Amino acid sequence: MIRLSMREGGSDYRQQLELLREGLEEVLRVEVLLPASEDKPSAFDRIYAFFSCFAAVASCRKALLFSDKEAVKGAPGPPPIDIDKLPARVGLDMQRHLQRQAVEGALGYSAAAMQAAQKQLLFRSVVRHAIALRRECDLFGSLFQPERLICDQFHVTLALASEAYAKARILDAAPLKTIETPTEAPSEGDVLIIWTRPDLTAAGKSSAGPPPSECSSLLAFVCASAKAEEDVDPAESRHLVARSPDVHLASLRRLADILATDLQHCRPATAVAAAHVEQRLREVACTLRGSAAGSSGGAEAKGGDERLDASLAQLLMHLAGEQADPDGGPPKLLESQLVQAAIQAMIRLLDPSVGAAKVSHPQLARFLRSVLTVRDLLPGR
Repeated sequence: MIRLSMREGGSDYRQQLELLREGLEEVLRVEVLLPASEDKPSAFDRIYAFFSCFAAVASCRKALLFSDKEAVKGAPGPPPIDIDKLPARVGLDMQRHLQRQAVEGALGYSAAAMQAAQKQLLFRSVVRHAIALRRECDLFGSLFQPERLICDQFHVTLALASEAYAKARILDAAPLKTIETPTEAPSEGDVLIIWTRPDLTAAGKSSAGPPPSECSSLLAFVCASAKAEEDVDPAESRHLVARSPDVHLASLRRLADILATDLQHCRPATAVAAAHVEQRLREVACTLRGSAAGSSGGAEAKGGDERLDASLAQLLMHLAGEQADPDGGPPKLLESQLVQAAIQAMIRLLDPSVGAAKVSHPQLARFLRSVLTVRDLLPGR
């Protein structure tokens, strides 16, 4: 289904995400019911493959919606597209756009260029027009069927007219192959997060907390820590799949804004107060766990979770770097560069608008493992 969707739907990343979520949810439902067995492959391998596909589609979505500042200028592209191979409406719209450029402050086309545009259009211009149509459809959730129809027709005709466009994919064949034949999930401390709409059926079972319309559902995969490390807790030698179904969006946005402000304040500094960072990390723990708003001032209280306190202390010791106490006591100052790297990773993870994200930060992964252990979907695996 995913391969068919990519061939027929083109750059419809929303459909790709929905199909991937359907497949992931089916795998999770089956694995929760089945007992663990050493005779069959690890369930985490297939689950990790789905998470990797989510991250790949989200990354491609970002590339479609935002221009690449590092793109090579003047690089030769694919050959022009014959206008008679495109839908009539698309060809007429693009010619009108070219005619308006002179009066809209852009580079005006000469009469000879306009005459040539009636037969062929530059590949880059055609692709940009296709992406603009896709953005318009996504903006309104494909509510207007004529717009969605012309968008799909444009994709099919463009794929037939251009070999370069036909070979382009939102999701490469390699990640899809890992879903069919899973490979071993890495043990590098990576964190993969998927943000989805909350399950209204499950949310209706409890009246506590904010309504589902004000929440988002978090699905996380925390890779196991490297087995070669001597200080790794036995519980960290296994992967973690966790779901937090009631993350309050208002608290999440507020926390992301505060972290972005903290990042700006850290950049000119050489050291950061450890107490301030600890408070922020406890707020992250409270938000991701879906705790009740206003409890403990919006942060997990110290002493309430021994495992959380221990992992937080380890993370602070890592962030201390050269500022660490030689006697091994709790650090009072943290190295600014290390704190910035951790904050940047958290900002990427705490953005529901991206749909999915992946970060590589082993120390932060240990902390998030302790945060999300209470939401473990496959305990004992």
